[in-house]
Amino acid sequence: MIPKESRFKRMLRAVIFCSAVAALAIFLIDDFKRGTTEPPAARLLPDLPAYRQVEGQTITGYIGALAEGAALLAGHPQLAVTVGTLDQAIDCYQEIGGVRARVYSHAERPLEAGLVVVADEARLNDPDSLFRCVAPATLNLEGTQEPVIEPCTAAYTMVNEEGTFYIIYAASTYGVCRDFCESLEGCDVHAINSLEFSLRDLRGWL
Repeated sequence: MIPKESRFKRMLRAVIFCSAVAALAIFLIDDFKRGTTEPPAARLLPDLPAYRQVEGQTITGYIGALAEGAALLAGHPQLAVTVGTLDQAIDCYQEIGGVRARVYSHAERPLEAGLVVVADEARLNDPDSLFRCVAPATLNLEGTQEPVIEPCTAAYTMVNEEGTFYIIYAASTYGVCRDFCESLEGCDVHAINSLEFSLRDLRGWL
């Protein structure tokens, strides 16, 4: 017959062990969530199956590294210049910091490219800096002698249960802007049957 004191000690050890295991499990789950959960601004960036994400390089550099990239850029000089202006915007946003950005290039038509930027109002010190990055002066589009195909652009504010977000996108063609808009929450600027929102319209923001 097991003494009552021995039985009590066994039960106590069992309770302590189960409590320790439960606490460890909660800690590991919480740590896993912290490591894998993206910030709200990052979750708003669209996933576009028809596009490839360009990382660690300019759009021009990415296209130039493709098998037919050099010929593609040479064969479409005006569109290549437009892509170059987008590269300037990308550099500008990298200097700002505090924003989430993603660069896209169409898998079959690489010159159809663009970027989407999302900024959380709570983490941004100067919202006006967002709009300056796609202003004509920043992109060196003012006073140019050669005809330039201006990127299509849009900027809007979106509010949801997670906060207030500034969303800006720019692309080399209207079709890319439409694809961006249709994949972004709260966007109706380039939805089907809407008018294009050009860079000139952004001057009213600045």
